[in-house]
Amino acid sequence: MKKEKRKEKLIYVGVVILGILLYLTSGTKSERIKDNALPQNSPGGETKYYSVDARVGEDLLEELEIRVPAREYSEEELEDLLKDCIPKAKLMLLNGNAGFDSVEDDLYFFEKIEGYPFSFEWEAEDPERIGVFGELLSQEPFETRIRMIAYHRSFSRDFGIPIRAVPGKRKQTAIKRGKLQKLVTEQLENNAMNNAEGPGADKDPESAEKNELILPDSMEGEKIEYFTAGERRNPAYLAVTAGVCFALWYGFKKDREKRKSERLQRIREDFPGMLRQMTMYLSAGMTVRNIWFFLCEEAAGSGKPRSPLTEEMEITVNELKSGASEAGAYADFGKRTAIPETVRFSALLSQNIRTGGSRLSDLLREETEKAVTQQKQRAVKAGEEAGTKLLFPMMLLLGDMMAIIMVPAFMTIV
Repeated sequence: MKKEKRKEKLIYVGVVILGILLYLTSGTKSERIKDNALPQNSPGGETKYYSVDARVGEDLLEELEIRVPAREYSEEELEDLLKDCIPKAKLMLLNGNAGFDSVEDDLYFFEKIEGYPFSFEWEAEDPERIGVFGELLSQEPFETRIRMIAYHRSFSRDFGIPIRAVPGKRKQTAIKRGKLQKLVTEQLENNAMNNAEGPGADKDPESAEKNELILPDSMEGEKIEYFTAGERRNPAYLAVTAGVCFALWYGFKKDREKRKSERLQRIREDFPGMLRQMTMYLSAGMTVRNIWFFLCEEAAGSGKPRSPLTEEMEITVNELKSGASEAGAYADFGKRTAIPETVRFSALLSQNIRTGGSRLSDLLREETEKAVTQQKQRAVKAGEEAGTKLLFPMMLLLGDMMAIIMVPAFMTIV
């Protein structure tokens, strides 16, 4: 008990000492401002804010808030900045055009350039051909002059920029579109005014009888024909189609792999039984060829659905009947089934056919023992995997059981 109290006191003392040290080391020492001059940021910088103390006679005035704006540019500095800014301004004005002697698309009348203090104003000598934002208003080539004014506070400089506009096909189409839109709008306004004036107004009798608006049929001497705007083709369909095709390809691929895996699994399961029968009949004196034919006939006469192993054996029987060599037919059987057990089995049969020997029965008996052992090991492994897969559902059932038990108990307490 005493040790705990001593420990608590030490903690209290340590906290108090730490607090006093933090207090003593906090803040900064007051220093006299040299020559009563506060530093300010260079031109274009941010405004600084200072909190100072002042001594007036014997009185101390604390925490005076002083705002110090950034220094203003001198005229020489502005001239230097403008020299650096003009090439960038002209490049921005071009707005992607190749040059001022071949302006094919709209210019860009901007107001500011980032990193420079100047503001910009623009004047076109021919406002009927160049709009207030720099857009070209004429379809025909023309030459004109643009006045660029760069200023900052009382500083101002202006420049004349000669240009030669040669509207491109895309720009000509855009200008013509704007003119037609304006013409149609005027037609609508005239129609609305005629309707507002009443029955005595001068109206198109054909249009009035059919309750429709007659659109302009010509513009600047060119005939106009109108068509209903069809909907554009939706590229999303192509993307969806590609996605569906990929999903189908992936699904078919997985399905083929699954069916192949299941087929090989069934061959692996049936192989030990077939090997046991072949070993038994071989010990009884039958040849491998006759045993193969007999096992296929026995499976066909049983009335049961053919297993994948039986199907592969029947393929081998058909090859033998068509005149293929026994060694080649057995080797092909191993390649088609493509599992280690059948590959070793087919290799033993092919080797026995080529080299002969009397130990085939013993070798097949050893293969039978290996196949049975491997089958048992696979069964044990499958049982372990099944137990692991059941773990999550069992946890869910445990949660359900806990809820069934605990909820009524809590409701009783409440």
